[in-house]
Amino acid sequence: MKLNIKRNVSTYELELEPITQLCGTNFQIKNYVRNSLSFHFSTHKYTRFEEEYIDNVVIDGNQLGRKAFNCITIVNRNDLVKQVALSKASLSMEVLHNLLDGFEGQGYKDDIQILLERLYDDINCKLNMSSGINYSFESNNIWDIVQKSIVTDEMEHDMEELSNYKLIETMIELVTKKCDVEESPHIIWIDNADHLLTYDEYCDLLELCDRITYKYPIYFVMTTSIKGYVVIDRKKLSGITVVNDIIFSFEDMEHMLDFVTRNYPIATAPREEELFELLRIGIQDIANKAITPVKSLVVTKLFNDGIFIGEGRESQRYDITNPELMYIS
Repeated sequence: MKLNIKRNVSTYELELEPITQLCGTNFQIKNYVRNSLSFHFSTHKYTRFEEEYIDNVVIDGNQLGRKAFNCITIVNRNDLVKQVALSKASLSMEVLHNLLDGFEGQGYKDDIQILLERLYDDINCKLNMSSGINYSFESNNIWDIVQKSIVTDEMEHDMEELSNYKLIETMIELVTKKCDVEESPHIIWIDNADHLLTYDEYCDLLELCDRITYKYPIYFVMTTSIKGYVVIDRKKLSGITVVNDIIFSFEDMEHMLDFVTRNYPIATAPREEELFELLRIGIQDIANKAITPVKSLVVTKLFNDGIFIGEGRESQRYDITNPELMYIS
């Protein structure tokens, strides 16, 4: 889908794929796009300082209503905990509402209400207050009991003990449970995924998202900025957008290979697998006008070679007499 975000006289154009990876270091634009989607596809009430966000989201040339998508935005670990926890506005509570609003769920609530009425009748009978005061409860307070439920994993670990990956995995499963009932499209935006997950966890997450998008109308947006933190293959290439001085989206694999082959400075261009790896390492700097000076790259390589992390070697510690360290000191 073609996503256009209007900002005064500017328009940010991005490709919204089932899995979108937003790379680059222009956090101002990334944050503006995130806020635009989060504000528009919600019940958010715009303040007078947020007027530029009003009706600024266009998808495939159409101004969509605010209920066209449900947008879940994760900026940090605390947002993950809030979505999985049982609180008034959490994703978990939405799913439980859907379950308990069904026929069987209503039956359970009626049973609980009858038991609570018996409990309070017994309490009032035993207290036998001479003032005539009785204790009771409101039927809608049954939800208070649900909200105070304890959420743990199969090993009875509290949510605070769960890894970020486990929390994200749980949140995604909750969204699928919600889609089973409502069938409404969702956008799940995970900001700075490279701050929440290791690279291996990120790769696993994209595999999970890939399976989810085949079955459910869920769109995933992951933002990253750390060097090498992106997953590139033939399928995911069109879902990668780099947000730096300009916004750059990749075309299909054939166009990219043709471009590299025709413009590579020597006759032998990188093969497909090698090209993917080279792109993975350097993609965060694409569309960035501030080119790193060659001398800066040389100095960086001197340091890396000196501490043995260049050429795939693991970092090791050496004393000051090491020739490489003496050379660069």
